Amino acid sequence: VGLQLVSELAPASAARRWQYPLQDERRRCFAGYMPGALSEAEAERLMGAAVEGTAWRQPEGSWGPIPRKTAWMTKEPCSCKYGYGGLKVAAEPFAPWVLEA
Repeated sequence: VGLQLVSELAPASAARRWQYPLQDERRRCFAGYMPGALSEAEAERLMGAAVEGTAWRQPEGSWGPIPRKTAWMTKEPCSCKYGYGGLKVAAEPFAPWVLEA
């Protein structure tokens, strides 16, 4: 599919700092992070922007609203939907805080 992990695209000095606690090739599912990538103040600022600057949705399933809220943002021209448990969530353009980060 041509998927590349962030660490594969980063300069060598940064690539070594990336950690991937979840790597499931079979499902093509990965979760990675870089410890210390943001200062504590910057992390708090971005968290606040995510909470306040995201159009959180609470889709309804066959038994009413699901017990969690979700947001699915993509970069144009992608308009793919996110699905789980039989529900589909429409894509929204990246919020300004995502583009800034």
